[in-house]
This record gives sequence, structure tokens and C-alpha cells, in this order.
Amino acid sequence: MQMHQKRIWAFLLLLCATLSARSQDSLVTDVILIGTKHTAHAGYHSDSLLKVVVNLKPDIILIEQDSVSGIFKTGQFKPIPRWIKYLSRITGWSKNEIEGNMIHKFHRAFPHVIIKPFDVALNGHERDKNRKEFIQLEKVFEVAMSKAFDNKEMSQYRANVHLTREQLHTQMSKRLYSVLQEFNTDSTTEIIRQLKTLEENHFKALVDSVPSLQPFSKRVYQMFDNWQLRDKVMVQQIQRYILAYPGKRIVAISGAFHRFYQIDHLAPKREEMNFRLLDINGKELNLN
Repeated sequence: MQMHQKRIWAFLLLLCATLSARSQDSLVTDVILIGTKHTAHAGYHSDSLLKVVVNLKPDIILIEQDSVSGIFKTGQFKPIPRWIKYLSRITGWSKNEIEGNMIHKFHRAFPHVIIKPFDVALNGHERDKNRKEFIQLEKVFEVAMSKAFDNKEMSQYRANVHLTREQLHTQMSKRLYSVLQEFNTDSTTEIIRQLKTLEENHFKALVDSVPSLQPFSKRVYQMFDNWQLRDKVMVQQIQRYILAYPGKRIVAISGAFHRFYQIDHLAPKREEMNFRLLDINGKELNLN
């Protein structure tokens, strides 16, 4: 009789474990990808982003930071003391820290929501150095490229590539000086997709074919390689958190130029990994 009871209990425990596993498998995770502009303007600031994120009611927030510097240098999110944030605000130091300001405000209101980084791991000095070098290279190179075009150093084909890129950049600039919702429309994502595809397929050849631009070649190649690495790692990190938090709502916040890559590389994984991709309003993305 005692042996029979043990068998019944063993069967019930196995049944419970199986049902629990099936229940976990059936949990659908929601992933909301928000593309941002890293600097503020009249119609966009940290409170704009905060309002959207609060309305989405996330369980986990992923932000475009690395895991070993800044607010994550201890390996966990560590808020900057309020008095330091206050000083940085009144002195203007943090005016353009859109995501950083937003995440501190959010954490104060919702301290139990999980906050994680999902960018490539760099220490603080390397991140700051790379950012400054990228900004400086972009300024100098754009001037050199416009000069090469004006001096007719490009072939007709390469000149058309340059003009198409300029047109796409103009369209993007108008949208990125609008409201946050405009950064995340399907049409904005498509413009960015066209722009990045053009650059990947033609931009390196354009640089290498124009003598006055060739001195920039090595740095331009490195810039694209770093960008592609970051895109790849961010998608891998999102996938990792999808597996770690089944059935939860994950909001991933990064620059608008990363969002198209995330959509294109996550969308094919939805059925396999049991998640949905949602837009900034919490509605499922139209990916047909």
C-alpha cells in the first residue's frame, strides 16, 4: 500500500512538472522596440520618452548602454544620486541625456522594474572616446565628400549614390526633429532601412573610388564594422532576455538607426522563440 502511494505521488509530481513546463512554453513574450534621438529639441525630451515607456507598462527595460561602464559599471543598474542629477540638470550637463534622464525618473517611480543594458561592452573611457571620434569623423568626412561631389571627382554612378544618400538624410533629419512617435513609424523605419542598405552596398566603394576620400577609407570601414557589431550584439541580447523572461513585456530603447536592424533580424524568430513584436503604442507590428 505504501509503495502504491509513493508511485501515485511520483506520478502527480511528474504531471505537475510537465504541466508547468508546458505553461512556460505557452507564455508569449511582448517585445517593444523604441527608436530614439539621443539629443533633445523643442518637441522631444526625456519626459516625452518617459510618458511612452510608462504607458507601455514594461516588466524589463533594455537601454543602449554597456554592462561595464556608467550606470551599469557594477554589473547592475545603479542610479546616480539625486543630488548629482540635480546639479547636472541645473548646470546643463545632462540636457541631452535623453535615455539616462528618463531611466532615472522611471526607476524612482517604478523601482521594481528590471533595467538592463544591451549594447557592446566597453569601458567608459573607450565609449566616450569612440563617440567623440565618430562625431568628428562624420563632420570632417561629410565636408570632404560634398567637396568631392562639387569638384566632379565622382563618376556619374557614384555621384547619383551620393545624391540619393543626401536625399534620404534630408528626409530623416526632418523626421528626427519631430515627435518620438514619428521616429517609430513604418515609413521612417523604411527610410532608415534604405539609407543603411545604400551605405552598406555602395558607400565603401564610393570612398575607395574617389582619390580625395581615400585617406578616410580605413576609418570609414572601421566605423561601419563597429556599427554592424553593435547591431548584431543588441539583437543577441534581446533574444537572450526573451528566453530569460518568458511571458513578460520587454521594452528595448536604442537610437532610431538601430531599430530597423532589430526588426529585420528578430521578426523571423517570433514563432521559434514565442514572442510578439509591438510598436510604440503597444500594438503588434505589421510585418507582412
